[in-house]
Amino acid sequence: MKKNFSFVFLLATAAVCFFTSCQKDLDGQTGKPVVINEDGTTSNGSRFVGIDDKNFYLDYIKYTVEEGHLVVSGYDRTGFSGVANIVPAITYKGNAYEVLEFGYGAFMNSTSLTSVTIPNRVLLIGGYAFFGCTGLTSINIPNSVTAIGLHAFYNCTGLTSLTIPQSVTTIRTEAFRGCSGLTSIHCKSTAPPSCSNSSFDDVTYKKAVLYFPKGSLSEYNSANGWKNFVHIQEK
Repeated sequence: MKKNFSFVFLLATAAVCFFTSCQKDLDGQTGKPVVINEDGTTSNGSRFVGIDDKNFYLDYIKYTVEEGHLVVSGYDRTGFSGVANIVPAITYKGNAYEVLEFGYGAFMNSTSLTSVTIPNRVLLIGGYAFFGCTGLTSINIPNSVTAIGLHAFYNCTGLTSLTIPQSVTTIRTEAFRGCSGLTSIHCKSTAPPSCSNSSFDDVTYKKAVLYFPKGSLSEYNSANGWKNFVHIQEK
């Protein structure tokens, strides 16, 4: 899947940050960096299965090396279930990589997925990343994500509440369509993220309460997608 120049620049900047001053901050995240040793053992006891120089599984979750960083790219359908604890950085074959993306279809149709930990330097939740994850009941999108892809959370019927951090600027078509369980959406940015009228669906527009920062009423009332919500509240 092609990426535009601005997103590639963000990835490159984040990678440089990781190898310099930002590396010391990783211990403050929910998870800690993992080192995969030459003999296949890991620094935290995680289960490792190598595929090739660019792909491997860690605790049944697939990671792919791409453009100097790691992408969460899939899962072992026979072994994975429950909670996906994504580590913020991994050293593989002697090279340290930061996790910056959830790739296309990463957890697509993983109905056993109940929750996921997203490291706080992830920039992109790609298209179809959590499509059809009906068992997903909570999601914490960190204030580093800038874009949520096409159909990213399509038909995640178990979600009841959603917080969209200030960092998000783009929500693609039907990203949250079919999330019929949503009753509240908290948008943290005073400037509404760019989205389409189909980023959410009519059920959500009529049922969920949209919360946004005080003083942003006119912006949300005139923005595509956001203006369709029946129940709104400044907070």
